[in-house]
Amino acid sequence: MDPFTAIGLASNVLSFIDTGTKLCTLIGEYSSASGAPQEIIDASKRLELIITLIQDLDESGKAKLSHEKQALELCSEQAEELRVLLEGLKIDEAEGLEEGRFTRRFSSGKRAGEKAWKAFKTLYGRERIEKLAVSLQMILSLIQMQQQNRMEMTTLKVDQKADILVENSRSILSSLSELQLARVSPNKVAPTLESKSVFMVPLASNPGFVGRKDIMAKLEAKIGLHEHPKFMPRTKTRSSALSGLGGIGKSQIALQHAFKQKENWLEMSVFWIHASTSTRFVQDYKKIASEFQLAGREDPQVDVLQIVHDWFWTQYQKPWLMVVDNVDDDHIFKPLNNGKSLFDYLPRSAAAVGSILYTSRSRDISLDLAEDLIQVLPLSQEEGRSLLQTSVKSTALEEKDSLLQALDFLPLAIMQAVSFMTKRRKTVPQYLELFHHSEALRLKLLEHKFVSHGRQTATFDSIAATWIVSFQQIRSEDLDASNLLCLMSLLDRDSIPFSLLSKRYRVYAEFDLAIGLLESYSFITVNSEGGSCSMHRLVQSATRAWLTGQEAFCKSLLSDTIEVLSAEFPDCEFENWSTCALYLPHAESVLSRHGEIGQPAADRIARAELLAKISWYLKSQGFYSLARERAEESLRVDETTDSPHRLQVQCKLAAVLEQQGHLREAIQQYREILKKQATLFGTDHLDALDTADQLAHALSNTFSPENWTMAEELAKKALTGRKLLLPENHPLVLLSLRTVGWVLYKQSRYLESETVLRQCLMQREIVLGEAHPATAETTNELALVLLELDPPKFEEAEALLRRSAKIGTLLRGTDHPSTIITVSNLSGLLRRQGNYEEAEELQRCQLEIAKQILDKNQPAMLWCITSLATCLFQREKFSEALNCLEDELADRQDLIDQDLLDVLDILDLRGRTYEKLRRFEEAERDLQTVAEGRSRQLGPSDIRTLQTWHNLARVFRAQGDFQNSEAILLDVLSREEKVLGKTHEQSLASHTLLGLIYYSAGRHVDAEVLFRYVVAAKEDTLGSTHESTLGARDLLEAALGR
Repeated sequence: MDPFTAIGLASNVLSFIDTGTKLCTLIGEYSSASGAPQEIIDASKRLELIITLIQDLDESGKAKLSHEKQALELCSEQAEELRVLLEGLKIDEAEGLEEGRFTRRFSSGKRAGEKAWKAFKTLYGRERIEKLAVSLQMILSLIQMQQQNRMEMTTLKVDQKADILVENSRSILSSLSELQLARVSPNKVAPTLESKSVFMVPLASNPGFVGRKDIMAKLEAKIGLHEHPKFMPRTKTRSSALSGLGGIGKSQIALQHAFKQKENWLEMSVFWIHASTSTRFVQDYKKIASEFQLAGREDPQVDVLQIVHDWFWTQYQKPWLMVVDNVDDDHIFKPLNNGKSLFDYLPRSAAAVGSILYTSRSRDISLDLAEDLIQVLPLSQEEGRSLLQTSVKSTALEEKDSLLQALDFLPLAIMQAVSFMTKRRKTVPQYLELFHHSEALRLKLLEHKFVSHGRQTATFDSIAATWIVSFQQIRSEDLDASNLLCLMSLLDRDSIPFSLLSKRYRVYAEFDLAIGLLESYSFITVNSEGGSCSMHRLVQSATRAWLTGQEAFCKSLLSDTIEVLSAEFPDCEFENWSTCALYLPHAESVLSRHGEIGQPAADRIARAELLAKISWYLKSQGFYSLARERAEESLRVDETTDSPHRLQVQCKLAAVLEQQGHLREAIQQYREILKKQATLFGTDHLDALDTADQLAHALSNTFSPENWTMAEELAKKALTGRKLLLPENHPLVLLSLRTVGWVLYKQSRYLESETVLRQCLMQREIVLGEAHPATAETTNELALVLLELDPPKFEEAEALLRRSAKIGTLLRGTDHPSTIITVSNLSGLLRRQGNYEEAEELQRCQLEIAKQILDKNQPAMLWCITSLATCLFQREKFSEALNCLEDELADRQDLIDQDLLDVLDILDLRGRTYEKLRRFEEAERDLQTVAEGRSRQLGPSDIRTLQTWHNLARVFRAQGDFQNSEAILLDVLSREEKVLGKTHEQSLASHTLLGLIYYSAGRHVDAEVLFRYVVAAKEDTLGSTHESTLGARDLLEAALGR
């Protein structure tokens, strides 16, 4: 800066500080009076902070303020105009004394305050305040730009003074960010949430942004505000898309447009949505819901995306701009679990003037997204020179042009090259020499994989070339760091835990140095918590491509990584769930890469073990289909024959099959595994006991008394064996105790089951704690037992189920199968208590959740359907129940043909619903199918089979087909009396129905005999005054009074 310019600037600085200080002092006096305008108070606070900041900068030499002259002059003039206006509103001391009012120089009375406020509005004080606010914003932006540039340059120094200056600059930038977020309030009353303006952009303004004038003009014309929003009619949301390859500067253009719009229209709101993944999209929508306190945002059952969409559509009153960034593939159009896509939730119509700006690497996606497409091309030569000018100054124009041409004028490539040259103290010619010298290696990176990302080969060559220069420099500085980068490229690029990476280092300090070097090149970003890092997408792709040309090294690296992951991936005990979740994406990434390149024989065992661990973890999280895939793959990889590990994996696979509802297949596998384990190491081995326990549980869930007897024998044997080998309170011992209790429950031995499960629950609470999945599991099962006692313990059972549901939701979420089942059990309890409304509401919610996360034929899904339909049936909502049942059975005919019991339950309920609606032919068809299917699956003498035949006989009677009805009932009665006994409630119900058939057929004497038999039996078992006995007596009297 020349001396004259410096003197002129110093004068501007002093003038601004002097005028601003006077104005702030005057406002301070003014605000002590009642009725002071809030605009003035807010502007004063902001002005004071800026004056303090400029004084600090000017006095300490932290900035030269070389570009602020014009802005300071303008701001000083506007501040002076406002000061003169306020001076004219003063009431002098004499006048104040005459009227009996005196507060320093200003009046403190209400009347004087009102007069001053009216005068302020009359003299266009608001307009002057707004002009001053715009000028202050200009100064803030200029100072921030200088501080950002200065901080970047200061970081190149390594002395202590430079570190202090960097920290000071960061502090200043932080203050500036806070100031920029502050907005002058137009009214004294706080705005409502519907009229609140926000700037929800997580990125700072880019002071180094250059050029792109044509694109900025197009955006202004297409989606910018051209007049005050209140004069613009409500129309559908306008939209544009910026399309171009990665690194071309799409997001920076969108950012510049966002800041420009906010600068031009202070009342405009700007929202920034990261759309690279569905998760990030949802997170940013949740931030909007929280910012505006939208009702229902914290309810896990509510669709937050829909809430935000509807709020834009019907409520929000401010003009707005939404930037939807990084829509790089078609996932935004793919249906979510509820059938809607993320694109459906974007507000394409709104209550106020709104616009959406998308950024995408894909032209096709952009055309589908927006009304208008703007193709973002590389920088022009002039723009490229401007971009280099701020960073590479002492370089000849010809050298700059050579560098720009070599990098294809791509902003990301240019800035990465500048960073490399600056930090490694390389000149442009030196950089170009490295660039052209690595031609052969550069060509190896240009594999077909890169073209699949939607980039032109020649164009992507430039980005890859920029990367390879830095990569080669790292290899020359620290070979181990480059190898670490290669290892990281095999993992998932986000949240890579240091605990995995550091295992290959003997001394952690060596790992720390390697990470530091990679971070210095911006190849990775160390996450804020410090225990993990993330890798840039381009760096990962380029590194993987380089590895494909290094086959031997890549195989060795994969072998080491698989071995580390197999050893470090923990067992899926509850305590390890968080670690498993952290390691899972990295394990999946390596496994997929390992399969692509080849599997060295030495890796097969490690790979099989890792797959098995992943399978068991996925099973614990309710992802049964994925768990099955991983277990089956583990068995394919493991070439051993009946090794202990292989048998364990087979056992885990059987457990997954059981959860999926393939009970028969699971039982068959358990039996085969147990037989092999007994041969290998005896039936008392822990592995054999584990299998016996799981087989017992599977057998208990069948409907065969023979299986129940075998299940009890196996469960008690496993419990005894585990007690001999393990401490009495070991989790596996408690697991066996729980299995015994469940087997007793399935056998209807409820008192015994209650005793065992209470003991198990008490010990699990002591050993595992109340907030543990196993404890919640036992709590749920004990509640089911209490419901079957005579009389049922409804109050305690309800408390247990609510506690189990709460713990399950806390630990696993509302969308885990076990949580769904527990809440469904609670719904069933409420139904039995007559609380149908809450039961129906709960079950509807569970069914909706189940449809989103479960396979359509998974047992939990089918139970939810049955439970909701049963609730509707019991509330006599027969038509609604029928609609539900017909919808669910429409695409499950194949399962009906397979006699799947859970689906037969649904079909049975539909048949009985048809009967209630007097659609007897359809009822007959369904009940006939269920009766035959249950006969095949459960046997002709099973209680549920007999009940179905009973219901079918009742339908035949309603149709007047007494012959078929009688034939069925006689067979049912003979079986019921053998299985249940002559005086069992179900046997007596069949006698009663047979009597009604005889009565309807005119065989009154036969009917009377049966009715007398039923009355006598009920008087003996229930007593003469029991409601059921009295009902039977009414039938007898009706028959006698014929």
